[in-house]
Amino acid sequence: WVQFIGQCAISAAKAMARRVYREFRMNIELQLTGMTPGGDAIGRYEGRVVFVPFALPGETVEVQIIEERRNFWRGRLLRVLAAATERVAPRCRHFGTCGGCQWQMADDAAQVRFKTEIVREQLTRIARIENPPVLPCIASPNAYGYRNHARLAIAPSGRLGYRASASHNVVEIHEC
Repeated sequence: WVQFIGQCAISAAKAMARRVYREFRMNIELQLTGMTPGGDAIGRYEGRVVFVPFALPGETVEVQIIEERRNFWRGRLLRVLAAATERVAPRCRHFGTCGGCQWQMADDAAQVRFKTEIVREQLTRIARIENPPVLPCIASPNAYGYRNHARLAIAPSGRLGYRASASHNVVEIHEC
């Protein structure tokens, strides 16, 4: 029982620590330098990695830190102070609310370039292959109106939708 109670106390402490991380709020200005496989831009603030969704490398942004972890922070994009030349207006009216597309703020050529760079970086960092011979990614001829993978959910209204990013809420989708 003592061991069980100790494990429960540790679990409760970890849960409280996660809550503290989620309550952390601070606004910073950040220069973004790369992209992650999930579509977040990466920057560094005082040596710490910061992940920012809906932003692009080369941009200067104002970010609210919404989660602090030991090795990284997650931020919410507040304002783009200096936009990248690759930034475009997302075509989908659901962009940013549904948990689907993460790349629509970048033009098609930039998306292909970022994805190719990600493959190269992953092979170098994870597989330890120096200068991997990576061919450019191939873009779909249909930039919109298709999905490689779709996981639909039913909204309380009975309509179909996607789950909001990092949530169980369903965002009704009228077109995709």
